[in-house]
Amino acid sequence: MLKASKTTRFNVTVRRIATGCDFHISLFARDEATACDRAKDRARFAERIPLSKLATLEANGIAVFRVVSCAVSADQSRPIA
Repeated sequence: MLKASKTTRFNVTVRRIATGCDFHISLFARDEATACDRAKDRARFAERIPLSKLATLEANGIAVFRVVSCAVSADQSRPIA
């Protein structure tokens, strides 16, 4: 039997540094660090930047995305499946 894990809904704002475009993402995660990492991944998917390109840029010391804010959401309801 699967054991339910406790997750919290976070509202995360991620900014693409080159364009200044903000992504407002709401997601469930165990902690704030995980929420920030997953939000940056979602922003990368939205901008269609391949993981290999992102790794190359970060290896050269160029940051692509930055988390502007991460807060626990007041609305902790889960979507009905």
